[in-house]
Amino acid sequence: MVMNASPETMLACTSGTSGRVALLPTTPEMSKTFFSRGILVLFDVLARRGHLDHLQRSCKLTFAATPRATPAGLRIGPNSSGPKDRSFAKLRPILYSSPAAAYEISHDEEAALYVHALFAARDQGLGILEANFCTLPARVLGLLGDAGWNSRIAKDVETATLDAAIAARV
Repeated sequence: MVMNASPETMLACTSGTSGRVALLPTTPEMSKTFFSRGILVLFDVLARRGHLDHLQRSCKLTFAATPRATPAGLRIGPNSSGPKDRSFAKLRPILYSSPAAAYEISHDEEAALYVHALFAARDQGLGILEANFCTLPARVLGLLGDAGWNSRIAKDVETATLDAAIAARV
């Protein structure tokens, strides 16, 4: 049992990569603190240094979480920004190389990673591969290590098309 001064808005689910998955109660104050003392500080520093208008985009590897809830209706899911969040949709064109449609591919991880890798390859100013878990960039790099997969992405960048086999899957 956990007691907080404020009501919980969700149970944040950990990845379980270092053991069992854990559920962490989250309150509105926690989210506000994370934003005001983390994200907002970063953007303030960039703005003060005149860098906010020419950020490098990143290839954000993330998927929409499957909606879950406790029997009492409390949401269970990731505590990080995801494709279904309003803030994500607002910042996506500024911060991320992939179009909105790439984040809607939920049934085929390899096809989704292909599309993200394709748009990352098209972005000459790409800064980083970004993910909440190290396994996603590792999977993309593993797929790029496959000569066939790599040549298909190169061809798609050159012709501004989407591989027919991938298009059939999405």
